[in-house]
Amino acid sequence: EATGEHEFEWVVYTEATCGAAGVNHEKCKNCDAVRNENTPIEATGEHEFEWVVDTEATCGTAGVKHEKCKNCDAVRNENTPIEATGEHEFEWVIDTEATCGTAGVKHEKCKNCDAVRSENTPIEATGEHEFEWVVDTEATCGTVGVKHEKCKNCDAVQSENTVIPATGNHTAGEAVETVLTEATCAADGSKRIVVTCADCGATISDTTKAIPAKGHTFGDWTVTKAATCGEAGEKTRTCSACGETEKMSVDKLEHSWGEWTDDEGSTVTCTSGGTQRRECANCGATETRDVPGGTGHSIKNPNFRGEGYCRYCGKFICDHCPELTPYEDIDTVGFIFRLVHFFIHLAHWISYHT
Repeated sequence: EATGEHEFEWVVYTEATCGAAGVNHEKCKNCDAVRNENTPIEATGEHEFEWVVDTEATCGTAGVKHEKCKNCDAVRNENTPIEATGEHEFEWVIDTEATCGTAGVKHEKCKNCDAVRSENTPIEATGEHEFEWVVDTEATCGTVGVKHEKCKNCDAVQSENTVIPATGNHTAGEAVETVLTEATCAADGSKRIVVTCADCGATISDTTKAIPAKGHTFGDWTVTKAATCGEAGEKTRTCSACGETEKMSVDKLEHSWGEWTDDEGSTVTCTSGGTQRRECANCGATETRDVPGGTGHSIKNPNFRGEGYCRYCGKFICDHCPELTPYEDIDTVGFIFRLVHFFIHLAHWISYHT
């Protein structure tokens, strides 16, 4: 049967240090029963010092160290000297590398100071060449080249006159253009373009290309035939490059007619007809027209009473009266004239409406 009694033992959660308490609890050795959880463990009060090197000691120089607690920042024995070791740490330094056929030179030097020993110690020649290829003649597209091997460290040579295969690929040089036909103002020209290999001179391409026509360079227009009222004129211009002439028509002029005037011996009145003539100021051409007469007077801009000046003969007339004398421009007589004329118009108006 189970004993019913636990066998507890202390288990540390956190160790106590010189200045900090720890934590532990009791746990049964035989099951998971726990008691006295988070029971404090008193700080030990004692530092655990260990040496920390500030500067390493060398063969001829003292070092420096101090003690520091492993558990806290407590420090003691600062700047404690570390005796110089008195022993050099030598390492080999190569002055001249050994090659395939030449010995080298080396010496020993202390890593920590300037102490030197074993100066001018020989390094045996390696006895092995380091060959690399040297091109004597470059290969081209159609020609093989030549190369040999030479040691990097001495004058040893091997594999002389080794063939470098031709590349088989042409390298295009600059295109050479030759004019076959010069271009003119109106006609295209032509040129030949040849591209050869820069290495072997072989022709890579041979083509013909058009040179665009330059186009005419015409000067200003010059009138060679003046236009008139009855006939068109002409103007020309000339290309300065080839001398070709271009012509263009100039529109004929419009007549610039003067005022109509009565023909000699012909007078147009309101009661009789006649002929009139006008002349073009540009070419002197004339034009004649018949002017009918006997059509009667025609008032131009009549006033409110129907009076005014005839547009044909210039007389001052009235629509209701055969003729009038323009007395209206005279102050006293004009007043009487207008008064009388008013009654004449009034009589015409009454007669019309009755």
